[in-house]
Amino acid sequence: MKRLKIVILAGVLFFNYKSIRAESSEANTEPATISAENKGIQELIEEWERMPPEKREEIKRHFAEWQSLPPEERERIKRNFEEFRKLKPGEKRFIIHNYRIFKNLPEEERQVYIKAFRRWQELPQTKRERIKKIYSKFMRLPPEKRQEIIQKFRAFRKLPPEEKRKIIEEIRKNK
Repeated sequence: MKRLKIVILAGVLFFNYKSIRAESSEANTEPATISAENKGIQELIEEWERMPPEKREEIKRHFAEWQSLPPEERERIKRNFEEFRKLKPGEKRFIIHNYRIFKNLPEEERQVYIKAFRRWQELPQTKRERIKKIYSKFMRLPPEKRQEIIQKFRAFRKLPPEEKRKIIEEIRKNK
C-alpha cells in the first residue's frame, strides 16, 4: 500500500508540478491563495521539495515501474487499492501486519506461499467456499482440540501413500 501511495504521489507531482507553479507565478500569488483544488497538490510539491534526493529517485523508479505496467494490471491494482480503502481499520492492520511478515520471509518461503495462493485462486468457487466453511468450523474449536487435529494431520502427512489411501477410504466409508 505504501508503495502505491508513493507511485500515486509521484504521478501527481510529475503531472501537476508545472501547472501548479505556473498558476502560482502567473497570478503572482503566494501558495496560500492558490485554488482549493490545487492546495493539496501544492502541499505535496512542498513535501517533494523537502525530500532527500535519494528518496525522490526511489519514487521516480516506482513511478517508472507503474508506468511500465500494462493498463489492465494498473486497473487491477487500483481496484485492489480501492477495496483495501473500504476495509475496517482492524482488517487493514491485519493485512499490513501479515504483509510485513511475508515481506521479511526468505525468498524460498515466500515462493511457497505464492504458489499456494495461486493454487487457491485456481480452485472452483464452490470448493473454496467448502474449505472456508471447514476452516471456520476448525477455528471455532477449543485450542486444545485444534492442536490435537494439527498433530494428527502432521502424523498423517508422514505416512506412506498407501497407508494414507487406506485411512481416507475408511473415513469415506464412515461418512
